[in-house]
Amino acid sequence: MDPVLIAYTAHEKRELIAGILSIGTGVLIFLFPRILNYMVAAYLIVVGVVLVLTAT
Repeated sequence: MDPVLIAYTAHEKRELIAGILSIGTGVLIFLFPRILNYMVAAYLIVVGVVLVLTAT
């Protein structure tokens, strides 16, 4: 198979997975709005830890 075609197919699969995850997450946030608070808090903690660890 052509390597470009394989890479394009892999890219499409990643986009499909990202789309499904975003739809699922959106539905969960719509049904349970409190989850959004936890998701934002977890994101901020992870980003903060990564920034601190990479700064040193």
